[in-house]
Amino acid sequence: LVSQQDERTEPLISPNLWEKLKKVEKPERKPLPKRAAYVSGTKDRLSNFYKNLPFFFNNRKYNSGEQAYQATKFEYHNRLDLLHTVMKRTNPGDMKNLGKSINVSDQWVTQDRYQVASDIIWTRIQQLPQVKRDLENTEDKEIIHDTRDPVWGAGRLTDHHYDGQNI
Repeated sequence: LVSQQDERTEPLISPNLWEKLKKVEKPERKPLPKRAAYVSGTKDRLSNFYKNLPFFFNNRKYNSGEQAYQATKFEYHNRLDLLHTVMKRTNPGDMKNLGKSINVSDQWVTQDRYQVASDIIWTRIQQLPQVKRDLENTEDKEIIHDTRDPVWGAGRLTDHHYDGQNI
């Protein structure tokens, strides 16, 4: 989201926040843990992209964590047109791409999106025994979100290191 910001388009975040984020140093490369559980894609129940295990969040039924996240983001930013669109979508990748199409508030970028994502994860764990069991099966392993996303995932996995925040 942030790395694709440029002069040609209207900012997806405020110019003030964009300037602050540009000055932030690149994350330190972290070594991959010796014991890790890798999560990614539409076939891993711990992934936000896994679908076909419906759950309820904020009084609405969702088919994936990604759908719940994007719908909540659209509602938060009063984009009910996109909320209705994302509720009709079935592909989590399409949902994520739709989510990149709106201007988001600084409050969302710096704080609220993390709480929403956390709430969705815990809701899925509480409502879906299969997801809870998969989480328990990771035992004491560190969970690595195996995606190139620099915030939600491990970012680039190279030479037994990663540079993403892995949130």
